[in-house]
Amino acid sequence: MKPFLLKPISEYTDDQLYSMMYNPRKTNKRIIQQVFDELKNRGNHEKAEKIENDLIKLKPLYSNFWTRLLAFVIDKFILGVGGGILGLVFRDFFAQLAQHGVLVGFFISWVYFGLLNSKLTGGQTPGKMALNIRVTDADGNPVQPGKSFLRALVYIFPLYLLNYSFGIPEGSVFNVIWTVLVGSLLFMIPIHMLLNKPVYQAIHDIMSGTFVIRTEAYQRQEYLTSPLRRIWIAGGVALVVIVAGITLTNNWKRGEIHQTFAEMRALQKEIRTIEDIAQVIVSKGRSITTQTGVDGSVRHDFLTIKIWTTGNYDLFGLAQPDLENDRVLRNVVTKVLNEYPDVDQLSQIRVNIAYGYNIGIARSSRSITLIKSPEDWRSLLYQ
Repeated sequence: MKPFLLKPISEYTDDQLYSMMYNPRKTNKRIIQQVFDELKNRGNHEKAEKIENDLIKLKPLYSNFWTRLLAFVIDKFILGVGGGILGLVFRDFFAQLAQHGVLVGFFISWVYFGLLNSKLTGGQTPGKMALNIRVTDADGNPVQPGKSFLRALVYIFPLYLLNYSFGIPEGSVFNVIWTVLVGSLLFMIPIHMLLNKPVYQAIHDIMSGTFVIRTEAYQRQEYLTSPLRRIWIAGGVALVVIVAGITLTNNWKRGEIHQTFAEMRALQKEIRTIEDIAQVIVSKGRSITTQTGVDGSVRHDFLTIKIWTTGNYDLFGLAQPDLENDRVLRNVVTKVLNEYPDVDQLSQIRVNIAYGYNIGIARSSRSITLIKSPEDWRSLLYQ
């Protein structure tokens, strides 16, 4: 319910009018304007103006970065508790989703922030309620759900999908570019908010035309707009990160990692056909070692197979020695030995088998890794 006057403004005493100025929760900008005008009409212009200037300093309009961050941490904790409960109930289902389980947390968080930051709850999530801040438009009113969902999408998207590979082999050019672009957006949000004083509008606030204000703020303050200079600074910082990341990608073959996208992709598809495998990511790595007193260096190429198993596969009952005789492991290594073109050029084949879930807002898993040379794997398989 919006604040309103119980009687005409002229019937209030001076002390009552001053009290209204000091209690922003019981008033709004319209009432404060009436109070201010009435005090001026009574000849109290100087005193009212001094009180107003003091209140602007004492009760600023915008929430600062650290308050917003703490509110977000509280909300993330609440989401984490809820995600943990869901994980206990739907563990096997989430295990079958494997990497795609992060989409569950993405949509839950999007609905959480989209709904609760809208006018349906007065622009406050539980975290914002605890810190006495809320989301509003430029008139100080809570925003419609549609605008709130747009606002939430801008920061929820990079937060949850930064490490989502869409099945693209790790270390590939496409994977690195995706990580750089999404990571730059995630990096730009807090940097821009810190630079954008005193408004503290982040990128998602500017895109949706919203502000995060203090509920204890003095109401008769004008909403400012974000200086374009600061927006360009934040954009420039993000652009530098993106360019640096793409430059690194172009020079990737000169570093420690090199891989052929087509080969990795084909091998992933083959392994994915094995029963009880929910998700697989293949990556090829390279390490270069040198020894003291020895000229030159030794290059070691290795293949890493990361496997997420389904709920029909109980990794919790396996120990590492037992795993060597496991059906899934043996099928995976057989696929690698038979399908990967340059398998004999590898120094090691590393197989990591994980069972559990990661839904973005909660995770629980156990994994076991076995590392052997191609020759040792053949000996194990065909003994």
